[in-house]
Amino acid sequence: MREDAEQKDLGQVYDVRLIRWIWTFVRPYRRLFLFSLLLMPLNSAVALAVSNVGHLKNKVVIACGPGTADLTGPQCTPNTIHWSFDTWMLAHATGGAMVKTGGDTWFFI
Repeated sequence: MREDAEQKDLGQVYDVRLIRWIWTFVRPYRRLFLFSLLLMPLNSAVALAVSNVGHLKNKVVIACGPGTADLTGPQCTPNTIHWSFDTWMLAHATGGAMVKTGGDTWFFI
């Protein structure tokens, strides 16, 4: 039990150090960084709307920026090509590979 507590404390300290280190590189671009964080959900919403318009107009739509799994899932149309990753694929492929190799513990940074 003591080792678990020590590992937890070490992980929390390391997380803070890692965030501080990354922030030194992001700081000069903080306005752009925060602006892009605000626009990320909007990108997927616009892609879903454009996909529906493309389906109604019978035009091909190539979505190369959004990460929503809805483009290849519930709102998939024969007119839309999702030329990118999607969030379901990333989690499924990474988690499945980890479990197949015997991994039962992993951390997201």
